[in-house]
Amino acid sequence: MFALGSSFSGAGFWAAAEAALGRPIVMLCGADAGAVLASLRAGSRSIGHDVLPPQRAALDALIAAHGGETVVARPDVRLRGLQPASPQLARWRFEGGDRSGFAC
Repeated sequence: MFALGSSFSGAGFWAAAEAALGRPIVMLCGADAGAVLASLRAGSRSIGHDVLPPQRAALDALIAAHGGETVVARPDVRLRGLQPASPQLARWRFEGGDRSGFAC
């Protein structure tokens, strides 16, 4: 399972979700070295990042020192069989979203 944009929810949230699910969640931290460090502090051990060298080598070594793994590429996952949105949700999302200031 991958936590895309994990810094928005917080590393602690995803670490708790990982514990509750009983399966690893890969934290995708992008180019944010601080998010990688926060993920390590929260207990995550599967971390993907796009931090540029020379920070990349230091972060990869730090992740390995904590018993973790650096995930280089996430798999191409496509969800199938999802139910369509209810008419009420579709109305709110596409018609009312712009009135509330949070357009989808």
